[in-house]
Amino acid sequence: MFVALFYGAMGVSAGLWMWLRDRPLLALALPGHPHGLGLGRIISELAVGVALGLGAVWLTKDFERRFAWARALSQELSAVVPTLSGAQVALSAAFSSVGEELFFRGAMQDAWGPWITTALFGLSHGAFDRRLWTWSVFALVAGALFASLVMLGGTLIGAITAHALVNGLNLRAMMVRRAQDALAT
Repeated sequence: MFVALFYGAMGVSAGLWMWLRDRPLLALALPGHPHGLGLGRIISELAVGVALGLGAVWLTKDFERRFAWARALSQELSAVVPTLSGAQVALSAAFSSVGEELFFRGAMQDAWGPWITTALFGLSHGAFDRRLWTWSVFALVAGALFASLVMLGGTLIGAITAHALVNGLNLRAMMVRRAQDALAT
């Protein structure tokens, strides 16, 4: 419930920000495309988002296998995330990716540009907790990639898709690891 309220408020804030700037609300979902997109374009945006999201998750898992700092970050994040059901993981990934992308890439990037937006996105992901600084670096890189998807594709479709996969698959992996750890003890 908290996730839906928090990220819902983030999405509403993005809409309000766009409204105050006299930008159409449709521009949040389909920037530069007031008459919508063709099916081929939507599919290509989704495909690029899926490829980027899966690549980021694969890289995360590879780093966890290779580097102690990545394993430590995974443990730190696992410690603060409550146990979630499969449905809660899916809803958390959906709400967080839509809310953050509407706010950061839709409203903020539209107003302040990709560099400031990417920096603030990175800072908003644990930068003020020394134990989570590597998460902030990951978010900075991911934010730059999401910003690039929006600039290249002209929509939020790819960024939302990639972000949802990163959040959903990494949350699911945390829940699986937690269940395995519980069975081992």
